[in-house]
Amino acid sequence: MSHDVECPTCNMRCLETTEDYTDDKPANGSMFRLKEQYRNAGWGCFPLYDNSEYAEITCPSCEGALLTGAGKIVRLIKEKKEKVQCPVCDGEYAPFGLKNHLKFKHPDYRVDM
Repeated sequence: MSHDVECPTCNMRCLETTEDYTDDKPANGSMFRLKEQYRNAGWGCFPLYDNSEYAEITCPSCEGALLTGAGKIVRLIKEKKEKVQCPVCDGEYAPFGLKNHLKFKHPDYRVDM
């Protein structure tokens, strides 16, 4: 099962772990891959080799470091968060994200109580 890798700089989740990933040893490039939607959009990525250095494993969006000096992932998302649907535009958001989305994108929306 793959897990999302979140960039601590830009908070994007462009990468996921591969079947090679394990917590038992320092991470390398073969343990990650671009998520399908980013591959399909033509995004590039760091070298996906066993011998990739820690410094080469960076976020494809902002080039921020994804690993600590010991080769551990800074933010590995192991559980899938629930999504809720916007009642106005049908977009899907995390519950806290929906509140912000409604506040800024649909400021006239009011919940009837």
